Amino acid sequence: MPKPESYQARGKTVYKFRIIRSDNGKRTTIRLHDATEKYAVEAGDQLDILIQANRFQTDLPPRTTLWLSEVPERFYERLVSAGLIEPRTEKSSVKLDEFLDGYVALKSADGSYKGEWSKSTTTKRKQSVKDLVQYFGGNKDIRDVSVQDGQKWKNWLLGEKSRNLSPASTSKKIKDARQFFEHAIDLDLIERNPFAKVKLPPQDNPDRMRYVSATEVNAVLDVITDPEFRLTIALARFAGFRTPSEAQQLRWNDVDRASKIMLVQSPKLRQNSTRGRRTCPIFPQLVPYFDALPAPTNRQQLVLPGLRSQNLRTQFCRYVVEAGLTPWPKLFHNLRASALTDLVDVHSLPSVCKWLGTSPKIAMKHYFMLRGRELSDPDDQENNR
Repeated sequence: MPKPESYQARGKTVYKFRIIRSDNGKRTTIRLHDATEKYAVEAGDQLDILIQANRFQTDLPPRTTLWLSEVPERFYERLVSAGLIEPRTEKSSVKLDEFLDGYVALKSADGSYKGEWSKSTTTKRKQSVKDLVQYFGGNKDIRDVSVQDGQKWKNWLLGEKSRNLSPASTSKKIKDARQFFEHAIDLDLIERNPFAKVKLPPQDNPDRMRYVSATEVNAVLDVITDPEFRLTIALARFAGFRTPSEAQQLRWNDVDRASKIMLVQSPKLRQNSTRGRRTCPIFPQLVPYFDALPAPTNRQQLVLPGLRSQNLRTQFCRYVVEAGLTPWPKLFHNLRASALTDLVDVHSLPSVCKWLGTSPKIAMKHYFMLRGRELSDPDDQENNR
C-alpha cells in the first residue's frame, strides 16, 4: 500500500506517494496538498485500490467512487496523469446534505489528528449543518448557494418567527458555514464562499453576563449532597474550569496537593501549542471539596468519575432553585467569568489568563465583569469585598 510521506513546502505540510505505474512500470510521485494526516492515510488506501483495479481491470468499489467524487481537482488531475483514472467529464450536482455530511465525517474524531474536531465541537458543527439543511433543503446544489442566500440565512437565524437565535449564536453558525464552504473551494466545487462577506452580528452579549458572588455559590453548595458535584461547581466558580469538559478530564495524578497546583487538560485547546495543558493553583476555597472525596486507590483514576453520567445543567438548576435563588443565564460560563473577575482583584491579568487557559483579549471581552463596586470610591472597595 502506498504510504504518505510528509514534507514542508512554504510553511504547509504536503504529502507524497511513490507508486509504480501499471501501464508502463515506471515510478511516479503523486503529491497531495492541504490535507490532514488522516486524509492522507485514507488516500494511500484508495490509491492501493486504484492500482489493483488497473492491474487486474476490475471495477472500483462504491466507497472509492464516492471518494474520487470528493477529492480536490488538482489531486484528481494528478491521479489522471499517473494513469490511474480517466478524466472527469462534467461535474454532477453536489447536494448540500451529502457534502456537509461528508465534511463532518472527514473532520469528526476525538481531536487525535491535527485539524480534526473534538466530540463536543462535532456536536456543535452538526447543529450548524442541521440549520443549513433546514433552510436550504438537503437537495440544494451547493453551487447554487449565492451571497444573497447567505445573507438571507443570517436573517433567518436571527428572525423572531424562525430560529430566533442570539447574535452571538448566529455569528458562530456563520463562521461554521464559512468553514464548510471553504472546504468546497478546496475541492474545486465552487469558486467563492457565499458566506465570506456576510457581516457577523456582535459576538458578545452583555445582557447574558451575570456576576455570581461567592456567597450565592456557597448557598448552592450547601444544598448539594454529592461530593463530586460539589467539587465540580467549586472548580468552575473558584478555579474557572470550563464545565463539564475540563472537570471530566481531571485525574488524581494531575492534582499535586503538596505543591498546591493541578494540571488541567482542556479538550477545547487540544490543538494549541500547549496541547490543551495548563497548570492552575489549588485555591484555598477548593481544599475542603477535594478533602471530601475518598482517597484514590490508583492515581490514574478520574477525580470525578460520576460526572459523565449526569445531566449537569438540569441538576444544577434544581440546586440553584432549592437554595432560594433564580438560575442565571449561561450557568457555567458565568461561574467561570466570575472566577476570573475575582482573581484579577489580587493577581495580574496575564497570570490569571494562564491559569484559566484564555488570553487577556478574550478575558476582557467575554469574561471580566464590573460588579458595581469598581465605580464606587476606591477607598471603600476593600471594605465592600
